[in-house]
Amino acid sequence: MLLTDIVVGFADWADTRSMPRYFFNIHNDTLTQDYEGREFASLDAAREYAISETRILAAESVRELGHLILDHRIDILTTGHERVATIRFGDVIKIKPHEIGRKS
Repeated sequence: MLLTDIVVGFADWADTRSMPRYFFNIHNDTLTQDYEGREFASLDAAREYAISETRILAAESVRELGHLILDHRIDILTTGHERVATIRFGDVIKIKPHEIGRKS
């Protein structure tokens, strides 16, 4: 067996072991498409990442613009451009009229 056979064999093995890549398109005042994507072990892991990023974007909107549009979202897509999940701003934040445990 030659070294080149080992290298090619490893490359083939590595391809079968790679994690799925997901893309995160942001729909807020404009569409920001994700052309690079990120690898995650599962869709659940990609969804958790999107939830975290959605909360960051929501906080930035309130801080910089003074408002929040609950229908803004991040769409999660596969490498085949199939949308597999949508995380809306309104789905990942809670708006409360007062502190928990506080009596009105």
